[in-house]
Amino acid sequence: MRIFKFRPEKMRDFSDSRLEKVCANTKIRSEKMQVSVNFSPEKMLYYNWWYNDGSICFRKHEKMEKQPEAETFGCYGGEAGWRKVDILQLYPLSFREFLCAVGEKELSDALITKDYALIDTFCDKYIFHLKNYYYIGGMPEAVSVFLQNSDYQGARSVQKTILLQYKGDFGKHVSEKELPRINMVWDSIPIQLAKENKKFFFGQMKRGARSADFEIAIQWLVDAGLVNKVYRVNEPRVPLSAYKNFSAYKLFVIDVGLLGAMSELDVQSVLEGNRLFVEFKGALAEQFVFQQILCDTAYSPYYYGTEKSTFEQDFLVQKGVNVVPIEVKAESNVRSQSLKAFYDKFKPEHSIRFSLLGHKDQEWMEYIPLYAVCNL
Repeated sequence: MRIFKFRPEKMRDFSDSRLEKVCANTKIRSEKMQVSVNFSPEKMLYYNWWYNDGSICFRKHEKMEKQPEAETFGCYGGEAGWRKVDILQLYPLSFREFLCAVGEKELSDALITKDYALIDTFCDKYIFHLKNYYYIGGMPEAVSVFLQNSDYQGARSVQKTILLQYKGDFGKHVSEKELPRINMVWDSIPIQLAKENKKFFFGQMKRGARSADFEIAIQWLVDAGLVNKVYRVNEPRVPLSAYKNFSAYKLFVIDVGLLGAMSELDVQSVLEGNRLFVEFKGALAEQFVFQQILCDTAYSPYYYGTEKSTFEQDFLVQKGVNVVPIEVKAESNVRSQSLKAFYDKFKPEHSIRFSLLGHKDQEWMEYIPLYAVCNL
């Protein structure tokens, strides 16, 4: 059944005769009129809705005196009446789902056991599939094409088509004034993530650009589900959401494979690496970790920093009453002082470093392999 998002402020009590004049998207059968009527979701009315024999049906609600309070409604299952519905958020395939797709369900299942003696035994296989995932990502069609004889170029062609379709949608749904700004924000994301300091800087897009010039464009991309904001917190305290800085954030795209396609990374650089790929390798790793936290854990990611801070923590998550700092390293070289500096200053109970090293518990920090972000 298709679920609509209704905007209560745009619902009005129309007569049945006017329903036939509502233009647009979805054919819905009226029990009262016994005809098909076209509705646009933003013009849904004060009607009861339910699902019957493959059709979404409606009947005028005679007793509804005021607009519903909740924003999202739907009806299903026989009896007429308003129902609140659960919304299922869909993401690209997680790394564990990717493993299942390429025929490695045993490796996927092993990850969630947290049996690192077993997991580390297969580290070479995990790293091989992780690099493939960096390039292919989790968009279902790209993965499907890749499965046909390890077709890397076919998968990249799908990714480019998706990106072109996104660009086409920009022009269909935004004003001429906002379109250039949305394109500038979208095109700048790989550049922003390649920086050492990954906070979104408006000056990277245009000299003298201010946040006020691009707020609408960024929010449009967020609302469309194409990018995600990770807010900075200036104090690592519980609840993290109470300390986020709305004017400081990183922007991540929805899929690591799409980020590689936007950056025109070639497959050899991702799978084999080269000396010119060093900086952007960190961007891919951080995009990957963000994506896995979002789709394969119960946590909401933030990051730590201040305007005058000499170090920045890649991510923070709240686990119960504890704030957990997370450092992301793309390779086995984990020489870095930022996580130690954070620990020395705030003394968190648990600190995590993701890298290609095997699992290890230190007195103040836990090493977790990048391919095991699901065990955060």
